[in-house]
Amino acid sequence: MATASLQAVIDALVEYLLEDARDTANFTGLLITLSEVLRIEPDATAAIYRMRPAAGGRRKVKGDGSIENFLQGPTKKAGAYPGDTAFRAAEKLTLQIHSYDLELSGQVVASAAPLLAFHVPQSLSKSWLVQIQRGQ
Repeated sequence: MATASLQAVIDALVEYLLEDARDTANFTGLLITLSEVLRIEPDATAAIYRMRPAAGGRRKVKGDGSIENFLQGPTKKAGAYPGDTAFRAAEKLTLQIHSYDLELSGQVVASAAPLLAFHVPQSLSKSWLVQIQRGQ
């Protein structure tokens, strides 16, 4: 785990482009929430995990654009893995950076695609509403 200033995380994410309007709305809400946290606590930090940096892997893209088994769940075999969701900070934003080859209809359509997962603890969460305009 690494730690970075919340300002640096926001600066890195603000230009991140998403294809699906539903993802864009959720991502916009996340940035609004983080900006409010930063306004209240200018020195706030975030926990950053680079998940399986040397392992790679492949994930299938479903017809609706979602990614199958994006987060690895827990295993119960010898050397059990607690699951990706176990890697998070209790009281600060956590950003997990995953990297997978994405497969659609049996063909790799993106290599080493950066996939992001966030955990916003209850103490930082805020209610928000984002309205998607027709045509967006």
